[in-house]
Amino acid sequence: MNELLKLFIKTLWNYCRSRGLMIASLSSAAGQEVVKIEVHSLFWYYRGSPSYPKFMYMYRELCMRYGDVVDVLGYSVRLYRDYIVVPVDLIKHLLSIRDNGVLEN
Repeated sequence: MNELLKLFIKTLWNYCRSRGLMIASLSSAAGQEVVKIEVHSLFWYYRGSPSYPKFMYMYRELCMRYGDVVDVLGYSVRLYRDYIVVPVDLIKHLLSIRDNGVLEN
């Protein structure tokens, strides 16, 4: 897995540690299979890297490299300018990952 994809997945993982349970519960109750997550809400959960010190640098490169769909741990995440569309099953999967080290591979 390349650095760019790892950074994106870690950001989603960090986001899900904070908001994932609420999103999974509400979306399940509403019967939603996917949810929109505003790109700016992911800023706070991005840890950065020397190659991509800011979230938007990483996100722009991700969009340029993968287009509008990226495979995240076997789930398709749609990338838009201002938001991403994430399957609820991916959020549940990320919630099941307890250790950030699991995402290193």
